[in-house]
Amino acid sequence: MRKNRTKAAVFLLAAFLTGAAAVGCAAPETETAAQTEESSTEVPETESAEAESEASFGEVGNTTAGFTLDSVSESAILQGEIYHFSHEASGAKLAWIANSDPELAFCIGYHTPCVDETDTNHIFEHAIITSSEKYPGTTLFFDLMGKSYNTFVNAFTYSVFTMYPLASESEDQLLKMMDVYMSCMAAPGILTEENLFKREALRYELDSPDGELVMTGTVFAEDNAYLTDVNSEANNNVLDALFPGQYAANSIGRMHRNYKDLTYEGAIATYERAYHFDNSLILLYGDMDCERVLQFLDSEYLSKAGVNGTDLSAYEDPKTEDGHVEVTVPVPAYEGDASENASRIDYAISMEEAAWEDLLAWQVVASVLNQENGAFYENLKAQGIQNPAGVKMEITTGKPYLFFVLTYAEPEQAEAFRTAVLDTLSQVAEEGIQEELLHSVLKQIKTSSYLTRNASNVGVNAFPDIINQWAHTGRTDYYETFENVLSELEQDAEQETIRRLAAAARDAKRTALVSSVPEPGLAEELDAERAQWLSDKKASMSEEEINQLIQDTESFREWNEQTVSNNDFVVDPDEIEDVEANISYTKSEEDGVTYFLAPAEAEEVGSYVLYLDAGELTEEQMFELGLVDLLHGEIGTGEHSTEEIMALGGEYFYSLSTTQIYPEGEDGRPMYRISWTALTEDYEASLKLLLETLSQADYSDTARIRELLERNADQYDLSRTSDPMSLARDLAGAGINRDYAYRMTYLGQEFYQYLKECEQKLDEDASYGEELAGKLSETSGKLLKKGRIIFACAAPEESLEMIRNVTAAQLGALPEQEAGDVKIQIPAYGMRQAAAIEGASQYSAQVAYAYETDGFQGRYVPFLMAASDQYIVPKLRYQMGAYSAGLSFSANSGGVMAYSYSDPNASETLAVFDGLAEAIAGLELTEEELDGYILSALSSYGKVSGVLAEPLAAIENEIMGRDNSRLAETVNDMKHASLSDQQAAAAFFAELLENASIATVGNEAVLKAEAEAYDSVISYKEVE
Repeated sequence: MRKNRTKAAVFLLAAFLTGAAAVGCAAPETETAAQTEESSTEVPETESAEAESEASFGEVGNTTAGFTLDSVSESAILQGEIYHFSHEASGAKLAWIANSDPELAFCIGYHTPCVDETDTNHIFEHAIITSSEKYPGTTLFFDLMGKSYNTFVNAFTYSVFTMYPLASESEDQLLKMMDVYMSCMAAPGILTEENLFKREALRYELDSPDGELVMTGTVFAEDNAYLTDVNSEANNNVLDALFPGQYAANSIGRMHRNYKDLTYEGAIATYERAYHFDNSLILLYGDMDCERVLQFLDSEYLSKAGVNGTDLSAYEDPKTEDGHVEVTVPVPAYEGDASENASRIDYAISMEEAAWEDLLAWQVVASVLNQENGAFYENLKAQGIQNPAGVKMEITTGKPYLFFVLTYAEPEQAEAFRTAVLDTLSQVAEEGIQEELLHSVLKQIKTSSYLTRNASNVGVNAFPDIINQWAHTGRTDYYETFENVLSELEQDAEQETIRRLAAAARDAKRTALVSSVPEPGLAEELDAERAQWLSDKKASMSEEEINQLIQDTESFREWNEQTVSNNDFVVDPDEIEDVEANISYTKSEEDGVTYFLAPAEAEEVGSYVLYLDAGELTEEQMFELGLVDLLHGEIGTGEHSTEEIMALGGEYFYSLSTTQIYPEGEDGRPMYRISWTALTEDYEASLKLLLETLSQADYSDTARIRELLERNADQYDLSRTSDPMSLARDLAGAGINRDYAYRMTYLGQEFYQYLKECEQKLDEDASYGEELAGKLSETSGKLLKKGRIIFACAAPEESLEMIRNVTAAQLGALPEQEAGDVKIQIPAYGMRQAAAIEGASQYSAQVAYAYETDGFQGRYVPFLMAASDQYIVPKLRYQMGAYSAGLSFSANSGGVMAYSYSDPNASETLAVFDGLAEAIAGLELTEEELDGYILSALSSYGKVSGVLAEPLAAIENEIMGRDNSRLAETVNDMKHASLSDQQAAAAFFAELLENASIATVGNEAVLKAEAEAYDSVISYKEVE
């Protein structure tokens, strides 16, 4: 739906890690035992502040609250100083990233080797934060997520570490949240309550002696959702081939293939093995009173712990034997799933003996090699390979490895791919990297340093890199090391380091060529094998054991239905400042262009958005617009070759993102939206380049278009989507929202079919290239006409006049647009839809818009949060086995969404959604609980953060026909919620949800079996 071509060095701020294999406690978008007053931890404020930190901590070697200052350094990327501490009494390490960011963050991480593939590290990550001795309950994680003023609550498991991050804009709230997490680390409920394991990991259920033995659980559902995921399977296959028989070969997320070996005792062993403070790293971030935080950690937890003497050396592998292996491994697929152009090929190189600095340098080199106008893609083309491909340095696994990957591939391409990789490494070893490409990537890194604060969760996103390096090396100086590596690469004019790295990879002693090939029918075989194992397991049980399991099943369900929540971390909602409508921009019109200009507290960089009217396009041209977008910036122009265009794009666009939108309202028209970020000194060149790539694109270059279609078309196949949750949301939204319906119509599965038809015609008809070039030129020409163009930017105030003048000069030269009505008609979508995709699980969404229903008030939203916490999550996650579920509200659009993620169910989930209004009416809430849900509403309403992003979001609200003042009024009214509003809220949501639209995407067999629950069931797997 959205094309995002970020040219930046994507490893900054944990982007490499977040793209690596990691599993979390809740899906993105997700998500009371009374406690005595004495048990609440109140932390007194101290007089120290971030500006006085150095004076407070004194010189290196000084001790504060049990923490000894080991070193202090600066980070340009994080725009602050980093203080590194050791806590002698417990053995814990701590680092504080001190800067002026008001969003504060905390994290505790542990080195957790992956000792087998039963996924116990992941299971324990889920279970440890469900309850603690100090905060008893059964749903503590969701209590914290749903009843606090947080900007981030979650937990993540990687191959060698597990982390528990939190963030808030309130220091008092963060400290209370920290107390919850630290209490779980010190005395988790999972150690004494096996039911938590049964719910979060795996349990066996039996209803009667003649019934079927059933296996279910949250992590089991999450892992099983990846049963047919080619990338997940390929990552596992690479590790198995590269490091056979070693701990380093173990992957997380594999419980669905190793359930026979999983036990409660095995999960508990994870805690005993790794969860000690002398095996932990604590991270702090932002403009906090650090001394106050250190005193809290020391007095409440660390000083009481002692040094455990944790020793994980038994899980360190010896050096892998030299050698090259080649394997082809089947990937489970269901009958009817794609098997052509569906494989993944990896050429992997062990980096287990490389210095850490070299691994970080490889991340930069990989970013350069991923540029299409670089050596790697040239060598792929020389081997006749046009598939999507990439290079990555994987440093989060037990042993690091460099890998080159080919996707949407055929197994027969493996040897040619290997040749292309080795040719690339030889070329770089001998000649280095193209100077302009290296310069472009290093410049993007420089630009990114100005944009660190143009986002939310900066601290949370910075933490994984630091913890990962510490888990591998014991060092906490990731950013200092990384910035030194960048500096050395920049100063290495002869590229000696890069040549050395490439030569070592070319001549590596341990390599693997791995083909992961989907095998339709294998998924059914595995499902049948599981069913047979369960049948055999039951058959082997004695009558006494069967009766005991029936009793255990009933007992668990009774326990599971009695949710015990906790509110002891709630702060006073009245302490949260009111939101003000963002109207800090000017609007003006001149010569057919509307200008929105916003001053931003940024240095030397701005973000820019161009909205081009697409109302003149016919239905056929709307599909052509999608192809214009796919080709944009990827083909030459009248002034520059393809290679030159791509190099210039790397030079002048820090990021470039495009999409199509269709605002609501009578005056709304479809638009092609292009946004990018660039240094203000480069703005004129960047706009000129942008207009050139649209107005002068060489659509007569049929060979290049054919190449791009072959490489990219399959990525638009919705049946193989990598984001089924967003697809379910979009399909549901299409039932009631024109913007969603527009994109589903012209960028949905029909667009994929259009691309495949173009590819086929170019192959079969030599004259079609000229015909297509004429159509694409006409379509792009209709976009570039002034009359309804909108330009928006956020940039330093002193640059706005220059930006306005430059824009006026360049856009003013465009031809005039003739007035005309919108040419297209959007088809109606059903209100209850289902779509089959490749996968084992379901993803469901229910969407409605509160602003479009009379009587809505912001004070109703906290009751929505309460229903999420007390109805949706317990029903769908705890009782029905979905990995994640919840409710969300967007104050920007008024959008309300119920969702389930990695869900084994379909129609049963819809029934839960249908009961939402009744559930709100029946909630039994206290004022204290309601305060928690008010905090949740205030912290999860869809706030956009960032000095550039925030004003641009406000501008887009106006363009989309939304009222920024209503947004502020809605959010501020949330604090006025009282128990007396509950029934009015229930009545409102009952009316609202009568007109809600619902969609499920998932497994074809499941959806067809439950077709009666939907207006229609379609299959994206069926291509005409």
